[in-house]
Amino acid sequence: MTLGESIWGVLIAGAIGGFLNALFTESGLVWPKRDEGILRLGFLGNIVIGATAGALSCALAGIFQTGLTLPQLIMAAANALLVGISGARWLTSESEKKTLTAAASRAMASDKNKRKAAEMLKASPRDVLKIAEEAA
Repeated sequence: MTLGESIWGVLIAGAIGGFLNALFTESGLVWPKRDEGILRLGFLGNIVIGATAGALSCALAGIFQTGLTLPQLIMAAANALLVGISGARWLTSESEKKTLTAAASRAMASDKNKRKAAEMLKASPRDVLKIAEEAA
């Protein structure tokens, strides 16, 4: 395989990893948007981050010095898929952390409903923010 085909194969595998991460998150396949001052990249952001992380991982390992044979491309694509999932997952976790920080801040400002505070312990990050907004 040519070097270009190898790079495209790895980019696609990383993009699939990013897509899978978006599919497995709580919110699923959502479009990019700004919500409460927090940028949510949505599934398109996950795909781009996954492709980039997968390709960078292979590039840093020196895989792209020459064109790859088919078995090497399969191994590189598997690596890119896993790195694409984990790279996109890291980005998703950072976004969720900001959401939880905003929710906790709002909850601390309002002490009127202890039941809602208990609900927050079991809720998803997005639901925690909604509970905090209702309590404020």
